[in-house]
Amino acid sequence: MIKNSERYLNGVGDAYYLRRKEVLKNLKKIWESDPIIVAMQSLGVTKGSYLEIGCADGWRLDVLRREFGMDCWGIEPSNEAAFGRQNIREGTADDLPFFEEFDVVSFAYMLYAVDRSDLFKIAFEGDRVLKDGGHMIVYDFYSNVPKLKENPDCKEMLTCKADYGGMFRWHPCYYEKYEKVQHEPDNPKSHPVIVNVFQKQLF
Repeated sequence: MIKNSERYLNGVGDAYYLRRKEVLKNLKKIWESDPIIVAMQSLGVTKGSYLEIGCADGWRLDVLRREFGMDCWGIEPSNEAAFGRQNIREGTADDLPFFEEFDVVSFAYMLYAVDRSDLFKIAFEGDRVLKDGGHMIVYDFYSNVPKLKENPDCKEMLTCKADYGGMFRWHPCYYEKYEKVQHEPDNPKSHPVIVNVFQKQLF
């Protein structure tokens, strides 16, 4: 059985990026209304190191580096998006190629498209690279009841809109500090999206 992560590394990631390329350029122009950046500013967590899982061409990394001086890194399954970008590594969320820990780790609009069987592993990987005291951001489509839909970039794959913040909400060492349901900043008619921010406190 071919897993979604393998499909993303072998063409689906590129298809998604090329389909959304112009949208991403526009999002960079209106970065001040970006749900992740708004949440980070609200909590005062715009210092230190930042890892974005599903960073596309790294436009948000560029903004956080330029505007706030953060040390920004990303992982992205699309070779088209990641190629030639120094701080972006090609890969998937279930096997992060990082051994250092970050002050902020962000799942950026990508959990809806992963293999549901990989969610526990993905949550583990995110936790593994987050510092004690650091912040975990989950930004994705929102639905209080899981909703399956055919992936527009591959008919053999499904997407699943759900409450992905729940992957960390149950954990006794993760404390929810921020939640906001809204529409995408460039599309007031979009399916609702949600940003959850959790702080990791082991002791």
